[in-house]
Amino acid sequence: LMPWFKIDDKWHSHPKTMGLSLAARGLWAVAGSWCMDALTNGEVPTGAVARFGGTKKIAAELVRAGLWLEIAGGYQFHEWLDHQPSKAKVLQFKRAERQLDAEPSLKGA
Repeated sequence: LMPWFKIDDKWHSHPKTMGLSLAARGLWAVAGSWCMDALTNGEVPTGAVARFGGTKKIAAELVRAGLWLEIAGGYQFHEWLDHQPSKAKVLQFKRAERQLDAEPSLKGA
């Protein structure tokens, strides 16, 4: 399983995103992709914001829009676990997938 970051097909016109700068939208999308890859459950460290080309001003835009919450050491996607699978769920799925791959195939039987 390769986890992927889900974006609603109406995100482009959601009231929370309509007034955002393109930089804020880009930071949100890149950070979401990274969070899913790193399995952070939607936590974005302050250092990651800078690595992605973001700034405190752009992150504050996402906080004001209600898309991120400010937390100690960075930011948290609002309602991440309502829209994305948790780290535990992804790891559980990967374990199950590995077990299935390890079982003898019935093809040659």
